[in-house]
Amino acid sequence: MASETSEEPPLTYADLGIPTKEHVTTGILGKSRKLSDLERWEWVFVAVTGLGLPATLILSLYKLFTTPTADPDFVFALLLVINTLFCMYYVLHGVLRERPYEIMILTLATGVVLLYSILNYALSKQDTVKLVRLILACIIGPFIIALGIYISRQYYLSGNLIFRTVGANSALQDMCKALYFFYGVLKLDLQLGMSMVVLILSTSTKVDAEDIVVLSVGGVFVIVWFVIGYLGARMENKILTYIFFGGCPLEPAYIIYKVVKDSLYLASAQNHRSELLATCTYVCAGLALIVHVLLIIAMVIVFRNYGKGLKGKAYGTGEAHYVDPNNSINNQSDEVAGLPGDA
Repeated sequence: MASETSEEPPLTYADLGIPTKEHVTTGILGKSRKLSDLERWEWVFVAVTGLGLPATLILSLYKLFTTPTADPDFVFALLLVINTLFCMYYVLHGVLRERPYEIMILTLATGVVLLYSILNYALSKQDTVKLVRLILACIIGPFIIALGIYISRQYYLSGNLIFRTVGANSALQDMCKALYFFYGVLKLDLQLGMSMVVLILSTSTKVDAEDIVVLSVGGVFVIVWFVIGYLGARMENKILTYIFFGGCPLEPAYIIYKVVKDSLYLASAQNHRSELLATCTYVCAGLALIVHVLLIIAMVIVFRNYGKGLKGKAYGTGEAHYVDPNNSINNQSDEVAGLPGDA
């Protein structure tokens, strides 16, 4: 007697929790999420930072244009402007492109802005603008930090956009995470480098012709080196990467030279500059050197992944399949276990 066989409907993507609706857009910088894809808590995060950061920027610009350049408050205002602009970028780019490392850097940068505001108000001449900026930073700052930590953790654990970008291949996903980590540290290195240019000038009581030339060239170098590093990793270009590695020692060498030189001068009785600015310089220099070393390590990891198919999946160019270096899974399809390579 033949047994009855019941036909069960096949599993769908919805049953597996995989979205079938297109939630990403592809541009020259890669794939990013659509605004309609943002969750409610992400909208809250963007709204709060969208109000707090521009307000801090406006107050800092006001102090910048109304304070003499010889006043330490001018330096603090300039530092706040630089760091606030970076924070505003991290919010938009980090949320739309689901970058957990950039959101985490945002929380660190927000903490730096909060610290600058507290120190500037407590250890210098107080006024209404500083008080308003301090109150705003103390109210908005902790909220951005707390929610930023939560969001970065969610992004890191879910990896939704990475899945939609490179598919279900775990090797490509790991390479993509390493690339995004490199991008985040590269931007933080640029942020600290620009801050160091400001602080080095502020702690020098005498800026000679040599300093002017070196700092002018140094400011351009920081930006050019950033662009070379970004394009080298983005295009998987070995020549640009070698140039990037070749320029690695220059920035830390000059930072160490200037910090040692200025520390000797600041220890003398002739110093008339703020000791607070000197302390900020030393702290920023230490962070810049640590981040610089971390950046080099990250670039080495990314460099070892060149030619393995990440560029094709992330940016829609070149070879689109994972290439195993041992040829054991050569040209493996991204449609692992029946899952799609792209959403």
